[in-house]
Amino acid sequence: MEVLLPFLLVAGVCVAMCWGLVRGAARMRRRRVGSAAMSGAMSVIDEIWHPAAHEPQI
Repeated sequence: MEVLLPFLLVAGVCVAMCWGLVRGAARMRRRRVGSAAMSGAMSVIDEIWHPAAHEPQI
């Protein structure tokens, strides 16, 4: 029983965080907020981790 409570607490926090991220993403898509910022962030990630994908975007 002493292992169950911390497990449920961690699982509950993970579920709450995932739910919040999904709701936030839906709200951003609906309001079209941050589309340029997200595009820029993904471009940086592509440039670092997948240079072949970044080159056609230039």
